[in-house]
Amino acid sequence: MTLPPARVLAATLFLLLWLLPRPALAFDTWWHAEATRKAMVANGFSGDARLVAQFTNYLVDFYSVAGHYLGGFEALYDRLPGGRSKNAPSTLRLHPADMERLHFDSLFSTFEITRQWAVLESNTRAALRKYAADPSVKPGFRPIVLLSLIGASLHAVQDFYSHSNWVDRHVERNPTRPVPVWYEVPDPQRRALSLTTGAYPGGPGKTSHDVLNKDSSQQRLHAPALDAATRASIAWVGMLMQDASIPWDTLKAYNIGNDRAARRFLYDLDATFLTSTSIIGRHFDGKQPVKTIFHRDPARDRILAFKAAVLVLGGYWDNMVLMDNPYSLPTPYWAGFLVYHIERDLAKGLVYDGRAR
Repeated sequence: MTLPPARVLAATLFLLLWLLPRPALAFDTWWHAEATRKAMVANGFSGDARLVAQFTNYLVDFYSVAGHYLGGFEALYDRLPGGRSKNAPSTLRLHPADMERLHFDSLFSTFEITRQWAVLESNTRAALRKYAADPSVKPGFRPIVLLSLIGASLHAVQDFYSHSNWVDRHVERNPTRPVPVWYEVPDPQRRALSLTTGAYPGGPGKTSHDVLNKDSSQQRLHAPALDAATRASIAWVGMLMQDASIPWDTLKAYNIGNDRAARRFLYDLDATFLTSTSIIGRHFDGKQPVKTIFHRDPARDRILAFKAAVLVLGGYWDNMVLMDNPYSLPTPYWAGFLVYHIERDLAKGLVYDGRAR
């Protein structure tokens, strides 16, 4: 595949921006993807449904970074030849404040954390019911939006165990026992733990994200945090599935089968985008990854990831400028964020550094 010069320029500029030093945001991509995979498999979802949830789980991190540097992924395309029309509606824009609330950061009391859990659960349940019934949702987008809600909400669930002192407290008290998940501990016992999450970015008098995070295999307490996050993810999806108004059988059986276009979108483009960009940014599993994708040598892995990402971005460019793509979507699996803005539904009322959205 040979890319035209304009697309090569777009892809290269984007990837160079992705290489800029960036603060850690969450469990690195491999671990988020693994916890999400196990949650979906344990609850009976198909491989295609699982991959949609994994990809949209990653978009929470991606948009947090892109919002920091670019004002959003789509802003890069606005600034380059062939990008979205200047007349595109403002409703296509994502707000960074919504994304920053989906990482369980900058909560400095057990009360704030308890409230955050309650609001996240309420928001997720309400959003699933909303998009399951809303007649304005195009039928082809409905399963994508609902699976995206699962993936994005799981990101927040998983980050709690990496970004708070929950794991620290339980390991201090019972170092040989598995760390319990949030809903397994009665409220009076939770209140006695003096819980906090890391300040992001750090500030005076507050424990920073860098001190508390367990995001990669090189971080202290990563293994028990990941174990707790995985069990919590399985339980979270199971809890959501108690709502009989959601078409769970349809979602669990989501299957793109022999649809060559859909498979190209999800497997060739989106799945490769997830792995390649996170490897390029050293967000796949820290600076010394225990897992590589394209080559066993991490340095070679990054070079090959860069090449793969250039090809993916070329494919995205082709899709975004199609006349029959009114939303300028890279693929249909971005629709949950770029068309229906599920991040707004999930973030409503969540607190970040003392401020509710």
